[in-house]
Parts: sequence; C-alpha cells; structure tokens
Amino acid sequence: MELKVEIIGEGKRQFESLIRDIIMDLGVSGSIESLKMYLDPHESIFALYVRAKPSSRTIRLVDVAEVSKHGDKVSVKILDERFSPIILNLLEKMYKDKVSQSSRHEIVIENEGRKEVLEDLEICDYADMVRSSIIELVRRIMPEGFRSVKIISRNKYELLAIASEDPLTEDLVSKVSSLMNSS
Repeated sequence: MELKVEIIGEGKRQFESLIRDIIMDLGVSGSIESLKMYLDPHESIFALYVRAKPSSRTIRLVDVAEVSKHGDKVSVKILDERFSPIILNLLEKMYKDKVSQSSRHEIVIENEGRKEVLEDLEICDYADMVRSSIIELVRRIMPEGFRSVKIISRNKYELLAIASEDPLTEDLVSKVSSLMNSS
C-alpha cells in the first residue's frame, strides 16, 4: 500500500502510525491500493484520498457462516460477527417470523429453509464492505472539530474526503481536489 501524508507543521509520523493502526484495526490493509492525507491545521483543511483495490467478489453465507440442518430446523452459526446484522436482516426478510436468534452467533430458521439455498445466499459485495470500512477510516482519522465534511466518490474504488472547521466552499473543494490529484 502506498501511503503519503503531508502535514503543514508537526505530526507526520504520528499520523502515519495512526493511519496504519486504524487500517489494521478495520482489517482492510490488503484492500487499499493507496492513501493520501493532507492536513493544514492553520487553514483548517483536512483531506483524505483512498483508492481501494478493485474487487468483484460477492460474499456468500457459506463464506462467513456454517449452515446445518437439524430435523425441520436450519441453524446458521455465524463465524465472522461483522456480518451478523446483515445476515439477520436478510434472513428475517426472507423467512419473517420463522427466524429466531438463539445466541449472539446463531440464528435458527423453523420449518423452512433448504441448507443448499442458504449456503449460496449472497450476503454482500466485498467492494461495498471495503467502502464502508474506508468511510469509517475517514471518520476515525479526521481531526475533531472538522464538522464541515464533503465526501466525493470518483467511482466505486476511489473516495476523497474533505473537511474543515469552516464551511466548505466550492473554491476550497476544487482547490483541495486539485491538490490531492497532483500529489
């Protein structure tokens, strides 16, 4: 991953370390191609550009859970809890009141559900999941007090976040966009 941090003043090493820690914490280190950050605390400008590696992978239930049949019930044991809310919502939409969550990581479907159909169920697009993590990355890195925020999606894999303590003007957004493109 290419990492470039430009700060007017001190703190470059601290921000580089913070960024690497957050990327590891969010589990997206292998999904980010490049990240550029710019901070000018005197002008109250923060910008973060992230390019994710292209991915067309779809995550299926079998990728993140074990599905087993017990009589007339199907049990879904979630192995990756990041997907718990998505799986629960999806199964409730499909099977309505026949779905119950027996424990934090287990969902049971009564009198319905074929194991094979459930295993092949599409949970989410991996690129969408990475994008959500990148937005969380922006939120965690952005300095406190920078409440005016604009997020620009150039495409499915590129995101530019611009923030300031002051209202964002079109001139400022254009200037920062140009700065991030040239660096």
